[in-house]
Amino acid sequence: MHSGLEQGVVPCCDARAGQECIRTKGQECARNKSQECVRTKGQECVRTKGQECIKNKSQECISNKGQECVRPKGQECIRTKGKECTRNKSQECISNKGQECIRNKGQECIRNKGQECIKTKGQECIRTKGQECQELKGQECVEQGQECIRIKGQECVRTKGQEYIRTKGQECVRTKGQECIRTKGQECVRTKGQECVRTKGQECVRTKGQDCVRTKGQECIRTKGQECIRTKGQECIRTKGQACVRTKGQECIRTKNQECMRTKSQECIRTKGQECVRTKGQECIRTKGQECVRTKGQECIRNKGQECIRTKG
Repeated sequence: MHSGLEQGVVPCCDARAGQECIRTKGQECARNKSQECVRTKGQECVRTKGQECIKNKSQECISNKGQECVRPKGQECIRTKGKECTRNKSQECISNKGQECIRNKGQECIRNKGQECIKTKGQECIRTKGQECQELKGQECVEQGQECIRIKGQECVRTKGQEYIRTKGQECVRTKGQECIRTKGQECVRTKGQECVRTKGQECVRTKGQDCVRTKGQECIRTKGQECIRTKGQECIRTKGQACVRTKGQECIRTKNQECMRTKSQECIRTKGQECVRTKGQECIRTKGQECVRTKGQECIRNKGQECIRTKG
């Protein structure tokens, strides 16, 4: 900033309480109590004792001895040689090569691809989906209430009555009478007479003569000749030649050429070319160009431009 003054740039000085302000080349610099502050393009930079701090959009960035530190919302982040470290609430986090490492109370934790790895006192622990795994003496054990032993290609997890074995490409879970085998993309669960097979996005449950297939948002249940499909709020039941669709308050039953639709107190029946609408006590039958309205004992027939009312004989 002094070089700018020596080169003849006209300073704009704002005399504030104990501050010395110099504007040079679009920058605004205020010196106050050994701090030197530069505001440029919405950034505010404070240089103090060899540190350079930039405040911008609630972030605070400090460059010191080749390190760059950003404090957003109570976090302290240090970037050094391609590594990014965040200290927050006694944790120290380093992001390097896509990995995220947290050091906390002597532990070193690496998160990579959904796994969380902790190295502590020569042990290496991997937590994946709530599991905590420790490798010790050739055995790999999962803790947090679980007991996991991998020996000779088998992987067994015992957790509160569960027994989980992976052997030769099969994955089997036994839990309270359930027996699940996953082999070659199939997932089968057998539970109290139920047999469930999941294959290529389909989920099928067979239970006492029921056959249910769920595929791409559809839910289909077949039970004693009934076939029910639920898709995006629709519920369709086919039973002995009947096809029923319920959609957004509508209830439709189709049976042997009959088509019935109930919608908001309307009831419509179409049978053998007849179309009948019942609405609020009215009964209307349309047949071959005739339109008939029956209302409170009245019977009205409109046919070929004629209007006929029959009332109590």
